[in-house]
Amino acid sequence: MFPTTDRSQTVIECLTGTAEKLGVEVKTRCAVQSVDRTEDGRWILLLEDGSSVSAAAIMVATGGIRTPIGAKIASAFGHTVVEAAPSLFTFKVPDRRFRELSGVSVENTTVTVIGEKMNEAGPLLITHWGVSGPVVLKLSARGARELQDLDYQFTIHINWCGGSSLQEIDEILQGQREVSPKKRVHSGIQNFGIPSRLWQSLAAASGIQTDVTWSNLSKEERKRFARELTAGEFSVNGQSLNKDEFVTAGGVSLKEVNFKTMESRLVSGLYFGGEVLDIDGVTGGFNFQSAWTTGRIAGESVASVSS
Repeated sequence: MFPTTDRSQTVIECLTGTAEKLGVEVKTRCAVQSVDRTEDGRWILLLEDGSSVSAAAIMVATGGIRTPIGAKIASAFGHTVVEAAPSLFTFKVPDRRFRELSGVSVENTTVTVIGEKMNEAGPLLITHWGVSGPVVLKLSARGARELQDLDYQFTIHINWCGGSSLQEIDEILQGQREVSPKKRVHSGIQNFGIPSRLWQSLAAASGIQTDVTWSNLSKEERKRFARELTAGEFSVNGQSLNKDEFVTAGGVSLKEVNFKTMESRLVSGLYFGGEVLDIDGVTGGFNFQSAWTTGRIAGESVASVSS
């Protein structure tokens, strides 16, 4: 869900404006240095400026790996913290086949990570640094830890024809000899589903000259082209730039949190919400919803304790 202004600032103003209206004190640029608990169960937060805050309950909603204080607090009170890893990121693919193709998208593709038994189907977007789109984001979410272990250096196969096999596509290409013998291969096939610029790039990568027609396309060229269309091999050399990831996988173990209240099952008065928890989904919307929902439940629970 987005505001009608289509500006994130509108969401910020809604939250900060409401907090101000309700008399909520907001302290910024004042990092939490440590969290302790007194014998009578109250929480003491020591802040960066040397001051402290006393509270009946605290909620940890510090986000993912960029702010490790949340995991530090959870660990200090006995919680298991699942190792963090970036999720929902794009792939850097420095490949000549993608030159001049930034912005080109294909609706029906299948991308496979070679050697990891991972594949996803869906729309793919070519960017100026590599590939993105739902199919890539789903793969990065599914393999967040495996791809991190590979240091984001791996090989993918892209089937630009969705679920069609090499044999099926080869038969279609072979049939063009009868259907359009005088038409140039680089001109493409009507309603095939691959944008013309990408088609031409893949044809060139298969060694097919621009003036070659379907009637004089050699068997070897046709086979190479069919393979390029259904199992093109691309080397991934990194992920999207640091801090461009949408989501963090990992965080406080869900087994140790009561989802009815978002309170710790180990320590009373300690609550969690948002991405500090080990929750991540295959779309950004899922993660927004998770943050809002857990935040509301935890907030209402904390309010009931503090009142």
